[in-house]
Parts: sequence; C-alpha cells; structure tokens
Amino acid sequence: MSLFSVYRIPLACAGLLIGLAGAEAQDATRLWSRPNLLKTNLLAPVSLFYERALSRRSAIRFSSRWLKLPQGYGEDKAFVNATLEGKIYTASLTRLAAKAHPTGIFINPYLKARSMQYVQRVGYGTNKTGDLDEIKVNSIGLGLTIGYQWVSRRGFVIELFNGAGAFPIQDVQHTLRYGTVIADVGDYLNLDIRSGISLGYAF
Repeated sequence: MSLFSVYRIPLACAGLLIGLAGAEAQDATRLWSRPNLLKTNLLAPVSLFYERALSRRSAIRFSSRWLKLPQGYGEDKAFVNATLEGKIYTASLTRLAAKAHPTGIFINPYLKARSMQYVQRVGYGTNKTGDLDEIKVNSIGLGLTIGYQWVSRRGFVIELFNGAGAFPIQDVQHTLRYGTVIADVGDYLNLDIRSGISLGYAF
C-alpha cells in the first residue's frame, strides 16, 4: 500500500462531503460571522486543524499532524496523520445562533490515515545483541471524540476533546535495513488515542 493510497480514501471522502455540503457551506457564510477556524493542539505538536461551519449544528474539519524525531530505538522515527472529521454540536439552536461560530459540547466521528516509520530493538542475547528492525506502517482507521469548544466575540478559540479509535486497515513492512530479525510490531498499532487542548482563531 503506497502513501498515496493511504491518503486517497480520506481525501476522496473529503471531496464528496464538501461537494454534498456546498449549499450548506454557502449558507454558513450568512449564518455565522466567523464560519472558518484554524487551531493547533498543544498536546500534539506539530498539528494544524481547519474547521468550516456547515449549518447551525454541524461543521467539517480537516486536520494533520506530523513529527520527525532523531533516530532512536523503540521510538517513532517519523510519522504523518491526515484526518477528516465531522462535528455535531449539541447546544440549543437559540444559544448557537447567538455565537459567531458553533460552540459548546460536540460529538466528532473521524476517519484517519496514518503513515509511520520507526526503529525497534529486537531483544538481547546470543545472536540478537544489537539487532534492529526498521518498520513502516500505513494505516486507515476511524473513531469518535467528544469535546467542548468555546469561541470569544473576538474570534479566539479554546477546545478540549478526548476519544479513541482503531486502525482496521494496515500495511506493515519490515525493511530489514539493519538485519534479518523481525520485531513484533505490537497491538498498540491498532489503537488511536486522541486527546487535546487546542487554541485557535475563528474568522
């Protein structure tokens, strides 16, 4: 599975949702004085979120996170995430209508593509000392988060959220760059834990 293939599904879904929501997106310009929003998650550097209000209760969001660490053993070496999210706000319409952008408690289903590359030490002992395994994993998963978003009259944004998901579609490759011993990739690659304290600006 190529990196392009990993991101093709979320990007295709994004195009479909944006196309179907075109009329709502135009209406959002009239419903909201600040329909667009940019944020970053302080708990997940480096990350960027773009959110677009679609209706009184809904918004669509695209987010990306990327990180490259110095080569280490047992640590992520490099990864990039791309996530398509749909936010549903639960506040009353009267309260929502009084804001510049959707605010309050929200439910957030998401679809995520992830590409990760890391190096893992493969045990110790006779014939194993110093053996390393470089692993590349391309994954597609889905999940759900719940959170709260606050938007000030001047457009400043604070968002708190927490949730989890899973990666049922995975392509795992061992490059055998450092030897012929293959490591156990572990079940943690199937899980996706999402927590955040985000700051941003609505416009």
